[in-house]
Amino acid sequence: MDHPVKEIRPIIKSLTQGTPAEQQQTLETYFTPDATFAHPFCRVPSIPTYALPFLPDTPVNSRLVMLFIYRWYRILSPHIDVDISSAVHDQKQNLLYLQITQAFTFFFLPVYTPRIRLTTVLHLDHRPAPHDVHTTGGLLPIRAGAGSPGPENEAVGVPANGAAGKQRYFITAQEDLYQTTEWLKFLVPWVGAPLLAAWQLFATLLSVVGAVVLAPVSWLDVHSGEVKGSKDL
Repeated sequence: MDHPVKEIRPIIKSLTQGTPAEQQQTLETYFTPDATFAHPFCRVPSIPTYALPFLPDTPVNSRLVMLFIYRWYRILSPHIDVDISSAVHDQKQNLLYLQITQAFTFFFLPVYTPRIRLTTVLHLDHRPAPHDVHTTGGLLPIRAGAGSPGPENEAVGVPANGAAGKQRYFITAQEDLYQTTEWLKFLVPWVGAPLLAAWQLFATLLSVVGAVVLAPVSWLDVHSGEVKGSKDL
């Protein structure tokens, strides 16, 4: 990527809404081979590239494992609506923060479509583009399955052949951060998030009651500290 904030939206849509070929090309173009992935339900550590004797044309690394995860994601929900409401690039730390809302429909439970909010943190590395990256000078064909037409669903530019070696941003790690109420929508349809919200309100009430009832304990602690401080003087 040359401009992460401008380019990331169609990249995410290609991974979450694209065909298997589009997902693979996007990962191979924008993610490093040893990129890591962290999610409440799965994790991909950094795996260096290995060549297996029975798969000579398929290098095995963490990026390949991520491809299987994204393909399974598409199988679980053949139709996904993704909206990226915010994208912020911390250039000092080389982090890209995304606020994402997704409407996820399980193929085996089509009547349930929760809207789930998450924050995705992408770790970036500014490095020369490798010569084996997709450098055809064309565009990633991510329009298929990318939802309604619009600027966010336009194809993503791919470096031209002569640009191999130019400094670009590559994704070295992806972290998907969910509030507990959000990932419960996956595990306990309909009632999970409301039940947790009720428990959180009850815990808040306990905190208020505890703070009021035990206020004398807090006062004694502060007062004893003040007395001790005055004696030390």
